[in-house]
Amino acid sequence: FVTILCFTILRYNVGWDYETYVSEIKKGPEYIYSSRYELIPKIIFYLASLWNFYPLAFITCGTIQLCMLRKFINELSSDKLLSWIFYFIIPLFFLQDLSTIRQAVATQFVLCSYLYLRKNELLKFIFCIFIGSLFHVSCIYGICLYFFGRKTMPNYVNWGLFIASFA
Repeated sequence: FVTILCFTILRYNVGWDYETYVSEIKKGPEYIYSSRYELIPKIIFYLASLWNFYPLAFITCGTIQLCMLRKFINELSSDKLLSWIFYFIIPLFFLQDLSTIRQAVATQFVLCSYLYLRKNELLKFIFCIFIGSLFHVSCIYGICLYFFGRKTMPNYVNWGLFIASFA
């Protein structure tokens, strides 16, 4: 975890959107204030711009994203090391999270919302989806988990959905 966290938050020019985020943060607080970003990234980017320290955006988003993933792995994985290796070696997981930092955080909120859905804690589930949507609006689609989580699906369907997600 520590190695992946250090790489994630201390990276330089890694990820498709890296230069875009840097250039937008460097445009100044006024630009960020009127930008298209959701509330929480807007606050993070605003502070990064105000303090003239763009790495704050990557440090904050990377830390939140990986801590939430760690919570999920710690709670549900029977082999934590294998789970981290699986996350790290599949480019669509780790490298994608380095590229779209707001989306990566929102995805982890959806993932962690599942923990609450499993325990039938619906308010916490909805709250998690809501907070995630303040990072990236696409997190709203996490509500679909409610419907999938209520129905037990055979493993072949789960594997089929997993493989189809790469297409």
